[in-house]
Amino acid sequence: MEVVTSLVWGPVALLCAYGVYRRSEWRHFLQLILCVGELYGGWMTFGPDWLTSFVTGSSELNPHKHWIHFWIYLVFANIVWVVIPVLLTWESYRVLVGACKVSRSHQDPSLLLGSFGEKVIRWTLYTFVGVVLLFGLLIPFKLIPAPV
Repeated sequence: MEVVTSLVWGPVALLCAYGVYRRSEWRHFLQLILCVGELYGGWMTFGPDWLTSFVTGSSELNPHKHWIHFWIYLVFANIVWVVIPVLLTWESYRVLVGACKVSRSHQDPSLLLGSFGEKVIRWTLYTFVGVVLLFGLLIPFKLIPAPV
C-alpha cells in the first residue's frame, strides 16, 4: 500500500499543492479526492482495531495503558490527519456546489448519466449503506456474530 501512496498520492498531492499555490479552480477536484483518501487511510489505520475491540473486548491499540499513549500518540499526532482533511473537504464542497448553482450544469440533460447511470449510483449507495450497517452497527453491538 505504501507503493501506491508514494507513486500515486505523492504526485497528485504535489499537483494539488501547485493548484493551491496558483489558486486554480481545478484544485478542488484533486483536493476532494486527496482528503477522502486521507480520511479513508485514517479509518483503515484505527477502525479495524476499534471494531475488533467491540467484538472481542481486547485491543492492540489500548489508549488507557498510559496517558502519553492516548494524548500524544492518538490525539495530538493523529488529529491533524482528520481535522485538516475535513476542513478542506468542506471548503471544496462549498466551492463546487456554488459553481454548480451559478452554472446550473446539474440541470443540463445532456450532462446527466441517464436512467442506467442513476440505477448504478443508487445501487452503489444501497450497497455502501448496507456494508456500513453490517460492519459499523450490527457487529460492534453483537447483533450478529463477527466473521472469522
